[in-house]
Amino acid sequence: MKKIYLLRHFKVIDGCDKRVFNSHEIDVWVDRYDTFDLDFFGVELPHIDEVFTSELSRAKRSAQYLNLTYKSTDLLNEVSAKAFIDTKFKFPKMLWLLIGRIYWYFGWVKRSEKREETYERAKEVVDMLLESNSN
Repeated sequence: MKKIYLLRHFKVIDGCDKRVFNSHEIDVWVDRYDTFDLDFFGVELPHIDEVFTSELSRAKRSAQYLNLTYKSTDLLNEVSAKAFIDTKFKFPKMLWLLIGRIYWYFGWVKRSEKREETYERAKEVVDMLLESNSN
């Protein structure tokens, strides 16, 4: 049986000093998040037969840093963390992210995929991994 690994990414270094955001500002921060620097460090890896990453550049950069051959798929992309309301009021970043995930969980999102769609995507990933393991 093959050993298959799903590679997330190294820790993202958030260079933004801003503590509170309105809805437009948090959306810009979310869009830029994938381009932030990563906190690379040495990792000792076991033998790996196959590595899958999301299509996000931080996941690909992590695989490249580890000198791994990998396959990318958008099925592994995380759910977008767009603002859950349009407002000029400012809230802390963590509050935006937390409430955004609560909205996702209950299916109240309008600007990103719903939880049921995420589950369907997860099932597709499992099917993809099972198929890869049988080859």
